[in-house]
Amino acid sequence: MHKLTSLPGYCSLLITCNVLSVGVCHAADQVTRISDRTAIRGQLTSLTPTEVVIERSNGDVIQIATDDVYNLRFDREPSALQRIRSNLRAAGYESAQNALTKLGSEYAPKDTRVVAEVKYLQAWCLAGLAETDKGQVEPAITALQNFDRSHGSNYRLFPARLLLAQLLISQDAEQADSLLQQLRECGLPGFELQAGVLLADTLLVADRIAEALPVYEDAVSRSSKLPAAATAWFAAQTGRAECLRRQKQFEQALASLDEIIAQATEEQPAVLARAWNRKGDCHLDAQNEKAALMAFLHVDILYSTIRDSHAESLYQLSKLWESVGHPGRAVDAKTRLHELYADSSWALQDKAE
Repeated sequence: MHKLTSLPGYCSLLITCNVLSVGVCHAADQVTRISDRTAIRGQLTSLTPTEVVIERSNGDVIQIATDDVYNLRFDREPSALQRIRSNLRAAGYESAQNALTKLGSEYAPKDTRVVAEVKYLQAWCLAGLAETDKGQVEPAITALQNFDRSHGSNYRLFPARLLLAQLLISQDAEQADSLLQQLRECGLPGFELQAGVLLADTLLVADRIAEALPVYEDAVSRSSKLPAAATAWFAAQTGRAECLRRQKQFEQALASLDEIIAQATEEQPAVLARAWNRKGDCHLDAQNEKAALMAFLHVDILYSTIRDSHAESLYQLSKLWESVGHPGRAVDAKTRLHELYADSSWALQDKAE
């Protein structure tokens, strides 16, 4: 009979083995739904453009439409990926780009799912940076087109095509329109509605307000009944407010924007920043400079990480501070606009004036 000479050491060994065992048991893929923010753990058995399928440890098989996927984490993926996804959802594109660059130099590809995910996140990041840096537009379009060609059966396919269409609106309207028409027939309401909103955006860019407004209003009505279509609802409500502003219906436009601000969370800073800037536009058109200044100041103070919206707010503040008798603050806003966003359309517009 063998005698245990070191009981504490033996116990320590048992505890270590137990911890390792638990770690193995709990390692799993995870999907979080948009509609109820429920996180489901298990093994991903299928990932297609229309749905992801995850099997739980109790044998339950759960199918989730890809327009209802808020977040997806792969088992044993690099820990940096979750921070990158969070940064991208919050429009923190510079932080995401730095993390992606670092990840690219450290991660040795082992999981083809992770490789595809990184490619999508890189393209998403470039598309976001292109909002203020026009030099990123072509690289972003190329990255999204390459993702489409190489990962045409990936669960990120439709979000990638929506990003691509958004970039193409100002580059190749005909190609953007064709892509959006295809997305409106993809069979997933969340993506179909987002495509419809982007089509309305093309009408708005062309100043076809009477045609754009009913499209936005239809999208607002339909998306309000679909929890998975929250992105489309915010975008449609913003577009509707812009149409109303251009029709000089300022009270109705402000009411729509206030509804956005009331419903968006701090996890949606890009939505909030855009709404505050549109409020500023409404107040400017209504010749209420102090209210406009306060709206743009909200973005400067609270949402400076949202590059395009922040650049816009600085441009407007550089004019408004001067108008209300604070030339020093006007100079500060102008200086920051050109130092932080030299290649943005707002800085270029300011130079041209």
